[in-house]
Amino acid sequence: MLTLSCADDLFSTADTACLLARHTSDARLVIYPDGGHIWLDHDADLAREISEFFMGTMRP
Repeated sequence: MLTLSCADDLFSTADTACLLARHTSDARLVIYPDGGHIWLDHDADLAREISEFFMGTMRP
């Protein structure tokens, strides 16, 4: 499972992402410090993380 969120999301999705990752084996959790609910300015980061996840080349 790949779980992505931003710490400054006003909907507190980062807390939920952390909870899901803790309770899912082999989860990959990525929390960006900023970007809000729409991951503002993280387009390239998101594309890389999603691509790596689906290609099976996730970094440790």
